[in-house]
Amino acid sequence: RANDENIFFIHDGSGDIQGYTDLASRMKNLNCWGIKSEMLRSIEPQNRKIEDLAIDYIHKMKAVQPKGPYKILGWSTGGLIAFEMASQLEKLDECGNKLIIIDSAFPVRDQQTIPIDPFSLEGERTLLSKFSIFQMVGEKGEKPIDNINTLWSRVVSILKESKSTYQDIKKIIPPDIFSVMPNITQIEPYDFVVYLNTIRSLQHAVSTYQINDVQSSELNYIKATETPFSIGGLKERITSDIYLYEIDGNHFSIVKSPRVECLVELLYELLTSKSSCDLGYELGKG
Repeated sequence: RANDENIFFIHDGSGDIQGYTDLASRMKNLNCWGIKSEMLRSIEPQNRKIEDLAIDYIHKMKAVQPKGPYKILGWSTGGLIAFEMASQLEKLDECGNKLIIIDSAFPVRDQQTIPIDPFSLEGERTLLSKFSIFQMVGEKGEKPIDNINTLWSRVVSILKESKSTYQDIKKIIPPDIFSVMPNITQIEPYDFVVYLNTIRSLQHAVSTYQINDVQSSELNYIKATETPFSIGGLKERITSDIYLYEIDGNHFSIVKSPRVECLVELLYELLTSKSSCDLGYELGKG
């Protein structure tokens, strides 16, 4: 639809864009472009930074729309990445972008997330040794495991051979990871490991992220009423105005039918209005 405007959806904490399906299907008269993580092509966890991801995604966005201003939307972890994209665009003197952040957790100044140790072969061995199903990894008679990729390939083989049930796998996944996993009853062991380590990689990236400034982009933050997220840390660190909106529901329900209808209505108001000051609560400058 060449005559329509573009909006770019940045993947959530799973690395995938499936979470936007209900939302994007209802966004008429807009070209909805989803940017998913390249890490979904790899079986092992990776030491990546939010800043690096933002650079990659700006290139992807410019391949579709060479010049701004841009409309960028991010839900959950995607909100942090979208925010960093807006910050980097401003450093390139590409200002006036419209940024929509949906229920993303920004760390407050005095409560930074404790950085996770970088992924290493030794660290991955230690992690897997805690679970009985994986304690056979690297036993005698097998090809030596000298890199993380080989280690996790062996994990996939063990999962296939053990015929582990859904409940067995669920027990070894931390709740914060399980909450953003696709339906593990419907995916193969290889895809399960890919999603697992993509989520871990993104959590690592978030844990090391330091918020940069956004000065001229229009920043709209949409919060679910049932989530405890605070944008205090964001407000303290940027000079751009923030417009805050609330939608009934929790972190996941607001992007799913039927609650997504309220989100769609709000988004159309934001995307078609010249100013957001009459729609939300202006928090002012930090």
